Amino acid sequence: MIRIIIELIPPLVSGLKGKEIARAEIVNMGTGTKRRGNYRYALWGKQTRAWRTGEIENFPRGSFNVWILLFRVLKEALK
Repeated sequence: MIRIIIELIPPLVSGLKGKEIARAEIVNMGTGTKRRGNYRYALWGKQTRAWRTGEIENFPRGSFNVWILLFRVLKEALK
């Protein structure tokens, strides 16, 4: 699983921990091939349930890195 956490960090204050304001989770579904994979995602905000969910199918993981996968997830989720 890939987890991306977005935190709000207080400015100019040392020693304070950031506050999580959003999270993305991307899970390999275990299907596809070595070069192409299928992924399930969930985007979270402050709510107790996922804000957006979906799937990215046939992603060319052999050609692109995790940042492109995250871009595709955001593009799909924010249509």
